[in-house]
Amino acid sequence: MGCRETLRQILLKNGFEFKTNQNERSTLIERFEISAWRHKYVRKIAEKGAEGKPIVYMDETYVHLNYRIKKSWQGPSTSGVTEKISPGKRYIIVMDNASYHMKQVNKAPTMQNLKATLREWLCSKNIPFEESFTKAELLGLINENKPLPVYKTEELLNENGHEVLKLPPYHCDLNPIEMIWSLAKRRVASRNMGVPASEIII
Repeated sequence: MGCRETLRQILLKNGFEFKTNQNERSTLIERFEISAWRHKYVRKIAEKGAEGKPIVYMDETYVHLNYRIKKSWQGPSTSGVTEKISPGKRYIIVMDNASYHMKQVNKAPTMQNLKATLREWLCSKNIPFEESFTKAELLGLINENKPLPVYKTEELLNENGHEVLKLPPYHCDLNPIEMIWSLAKRRVASRNMGVPASEIII
């Protein structure tokens, strides 16, 4: 009976490679503003940790019926598996940028709004404009004067004495919860080979 390493050597000699399965996603190229966001986040989380502040990481995930392992042995003629808070304490809440976390309460009008709505918004902010201004000119004034976004979830947490830090986009690896989700998903993927969903137990 051979061992795991023996099998690995046999596969390598026959032209197989253990590599990431193919999918249709393109590679995300990091933009400078995301890099800056990441550095700011890492400094802030280190600062709060040094202060002894309790940190709460928020996240969610899902597993669909076609969830499969990400890597497999692939040979010259095989492509592998194809991918189809308690009272009294103040917490630092680490949150991603999912749309349901980011419901804005002070959203300014956009080009999709009626011209009358743009005028009403400017009047409510005491921002002068000419009656002859076109919709594009009104929108230019709005963009110059709109406040920083305020999000409902963040507002609620702040009202209760908690501080919110947002993860930089595409940096789920900075959230420790992802390690647990990753472990659970790997277990699901390793068992999701033609068996009913009810039999996949992690």
